[in-house]
Amino acid sequence: MTLPAIKRMYARIRQRLAPPVFAGDETKTRQAELTSLVIVTGTIFTALVFIGNLLGGRVPVPALILNLVLFGSCLLMYFTLRRGKVALAGIGFIVLNTIVLTAAIASLGTIRVASTAVYLLMVIISGLLFNRRGALLTAVFCSLIILGLIAAENMGLLPRPDYVVNITQWVTYTSLFCLGGILISFATRSIQRSLRHAEDELAERKRAEQKLRESEDLFKYIFDYSVVGKSITRLSGEVSVNAAFCSMLGYSPEEFSGRKWQEITHPDDIELTQRQIDTLLSGQGTSCRFTKRFIHKDGHLVYTRLAASHVRKPDGSLDYVVAMVEDISERKQS
Repeated sequence: MTLPAIKRMYARIRQRLAPPVFAGDETKTRQAELTSLVIVTGTIFTALVFIGNLLGGRVPVPALILNLVLFGSCLLMYFTLRRGKVALAGIGFIVLNTIVLTAAIASLGTIRVASTAVYLLMVIISGLLFNRRGALLTAVFCSLIILGLIAAENMGLLPRPDYVVNITQWVTYTSLFCLGGILISFATRSIQRSLRHAEDELAERKRAEQKLRESEDLFKYIFDYSVVGKSITRLSGEVSVNAAFCSMLGYSPEEFSGRKWQEITHPDDIELTQRQIDTLLSGQGTSCRFTKRFIHKDGHLVYTRLAASHVRKPDGSLDYVVAMVEDISERKQS
């Protein structure tokens, strides 16, 4: 077989073994990827153990049959996963493997066999698939099973064990080492990928915050140093104004601090101004223009042409009203 043919065959195998992808649900897709890895490696592990048992030649027939049952349960969970039932496949794999494993150990007559170490692997797999709660429940369940097997062995309820050591134990332990290494490697890779994703999100957030700060600084510069009067009116009525607006009404910035728009508006124009604000509040308009009279610090009237627009919060509610105010007193007097 040529190298290109091997590569094509490998690509086809990878495509067939690829876990399902759930568009728009990255968490479920990652869960499916991990579950697929666990089931596939578990299936290979079961096949290798079965081969090791055959090569050893001293494993009882019930244990060999249970190996085949375990292999079949792994395939069943794999096809369950392919149908998109990720959680069911993970739970089924852990439960069925634990049950069959317990029956196999019981058929061997003692917990002092290599297969008992698979319980630890079940706890690790449960932690990877279902986080801390899964690992804790599986650990308690496996602990009770081993306690029951110990009691059954001491009471003579299990068959007489065979303590001969041969290639069966070597194959089992080697397969366990490989499976454990694969799972740890995958978990490490997933953690690294999550960290990179978090770092990318953090960097993107910092860039967005930097752009926001630059935008705010630019707005503040334009607002503060504009030669045209500008004001920001909050729902409380408090007004923030720039230097040009202060100069237009004869106040210093310190004197203007904390004032409300009603205090500097001609009494006959308060109702008109409130109607315009209500229009912006109701959403009937995004901006408005009208003529308004302000009261200068020395008491005379200042006629203005005011153009206002609203700024809303992310939830859609009104945050404040920003206005540009032009002094038209000279035109009125002429």
